[in-house]
Amino acid sequence: MPSKKKSHKKLLLSLVIATTIPGAHAASGWDCTQTSEGWSCSAAEPLAAQSTSTTSSEPSPTTALTVSDSSLPEASKAAAVKAPETLEPQSEPESMPVTLIKSEVDKQDAVPSETKNDYVAQAKLGESNKSADKVAMPVVTALPPQPTANIPDETVEHTIASSAHSVPSVSGSYMNLDWLHLSPIDAEGLVCKGVYREPEIWSEILTPGIAKSATTIDANRSSTVLGGLSELEGEVVIKQSGRQIESEYAQFDSKNRQALLRNNVRYREPGFLLRADTISADLDSSVAIANESSYVLHENELRGEALALTRYADRSIETQNSLITFCEPGNNDWAIRAQEMTLYPEEGFGESWHTRFEVAGVPVFYLPYFYFPLDDTRRSGFLYPSLSQDKENGFDLALPYYFNIAPNTDDTLTARLIEKRGLMLENEARYLNDFSMNQLSTGWMPSDDIYNQERWALSFDHRGNPAPGWGTHVDFTRVSDDDYFDDLAPVELRLPVKDDLNQSATVSYSASTWSASALVNDYQTIDGGSKPYARMPQLTLSGAETLGDTRLAYLGQYTDFTHETNTDGQRTHLRPTLTYDWNRTWGFLRPELGLWRSDYNLSNGTSPSATANFASLDSGLIFERQGELATQTLEPRIKLIHVGGDDTQSLQNFDSSGLGFSAGSLFDTLGYSGNDRVAHTDQATLGLTSRIFSLTGR
Repeated sequence: MPSKKKSHKKLLLSLVIATTIPGAHAASGWDCTQTSEGWSCSAAEPLAAQSTSTTSSEPSPTTALTVSDSSLPEASKAAAVKAPETLEPQSEPESMPVTLIKSEVDKQDAVPSETKNDYVAQAKLGESNKSADKVAMPVVTALPPQPTANIPDETVEHTIASSAHSVPSVSGSYMNLDWLHLSPIDAEGLVCKGVYREPEIWSEILTPGIAKSATTIDANRSSTVLGGLSELEGEVVIKQSGRQIESEYAQFDSKNRQALLRNNVRYREPGFLLRADTISADLDSSVAIANESSYVLHENELRGEALALTRYADRSIETQNSLITFCEPGNNDWAIRAQEMTLYPEEGFGESWHTRFEVAGVPVFYLPYFYFPLDDTRRSGFLYPSLSQDKENGFDLALPYYFNIAPNTDDTLTARLIEKRGLMLENEARYLNDFSMNQLSTGWMPSDDIYNQERWALSFDHRGNPAPGWGTHVDFTRVSDDDYFDDLAPVELRLPVKDDLNQSATVSYSASTWSASALVNDYQTIDGGSKPYARMPQLTLSGAETLGDTRLAYLGQYTDFTHETNTDGQRTHLRPTLTYDWNRTWGFLRPELGLWRSDYNLSNGTSPSATANFASLDSGLIFERQGELATQTLEPRIKLIHVGGDDTQSLQNFDSSGLGFSAGSLFDTLGYSGNDRVAHTDQATLGLTSRIFSLTGR
């Protein structure tokens, strides 16, 4: 599993904030004149005394600002951190426009007209067509202090003081993190009472995926510094395909197409919001770095905080001293905190080093390395191991490995080392297609050192719809011996642990008013008790026809019961029912008449039969009381039941048993499951139900 560490790039990129703070920017200015070889600059007096040396130009809305290498002062070249040679353009790049839109511009010209014209003629390098892959980006270097225009000295000094000495930390501040509180009705029943919802801005120039989109920069005030650096103040907005950056102050290096933004910076990409006081962004390689930041991944419903953060072109996020949580803003009931963390939203996973798990801010667990999912995306790899110990088996270590074979196929292989028994393998394979879902689970131990024989388990579960109206179901489980589950309880396998392991297959068809099915069913009994009857096969036809409030239902079933020791045979059962269903909002009345009959052909040569008749009257009232937050009901109910006819207690009992004590069974008419018994009775059942409904009907 590659960690994709980018420490060397992060080290270079971190210089952006450290080396471009305005504290050094205000120390002095430069006197520059143009020569045949470019611009020649020398150190000048402090900025406060340079008001008459500053330049001011107001480019047209389509002017792209940049300078060639020759326009940089020699002192600037010596101080600059060089980018990798492979990224330095060797020739004039293919240009794409960078548009500066200035709402307020001081039109004072402090440069002689001939010098100004020469300067504007130099300003025409656009956006280079660089790769957006993860490569070492050019660094926004610490340019020598440059003369500025149109910004009063006291304004510059104020910006320097607020940025260099009192940088506000946005870590832990969740204002404007795109968190939307839901209304009480919409939030009812939800754990989180809100959602992360980004604004719908990804259209026109912000539409993601435009290879050669223009880049526009909007600000209230702007000035161009000799050397190609532009300063922007007041509602700065940088827009390009798939990216929008907002701040109160920015420096833009048009040559390297990099921006340094300060004061309430909001960096957006589709599904991602980053907030910090200072962010450095490369507009070509789509890399951004930030210190003391908060961020949100909308699709993953995840938010995080980081002391240092780097966002790469492949949408991965690398952080240091960071925290993530799926809780809503302001709630850190649980969180993952790590010294280093990398998130891969596109792949759906993250990994961290020196990780602490916190509950209500208290560390409860530590891992030197942690790999975790961000969504439901599946990936091949080791799952969490398990370790247990008991007196009979000793230590039991299980190490599962997950194979993500295809979007519709996967497999989990678990190796178990049981100290006193030996090595065991468990495997679970799943396959899904357009008409079926299938799961095959197996367990195998070549030789059990205690049991002194091979031991195995096999389970197959299939559910399918091969054609409209048709359904198939297979549920088959078998083990090598009766003590398998007691000795070797499965770790990763989801086997039905029962005294009677089911082995059945069903084919069914359903129409609008009727259905039919064919079933074969056997069992493996592992508790030493009596084995249930096998059904080889069972054929069932049922349906109902409705005319207004009157409903005629019917059930017909033929079953061939087999057993190794007990009397077996065939049974035919019929049960027609006539019901009238009278319903109102305040109550109901439901009379019912029916006939029950079972006929047998047994292996002992007898053919008994029995007929029972039944009638019932079910009725109830519904009273409601409306409150401010909920509605409460009071529902009395009474059901009168009569069951008469032949005595069924002498019949062969293949599959019937009395219903247990529950609210539902008290109102059951026949009182038995299966079709071998009915409860002969005359009874009245009383019930009282109260419900509370929310305003949304829950």
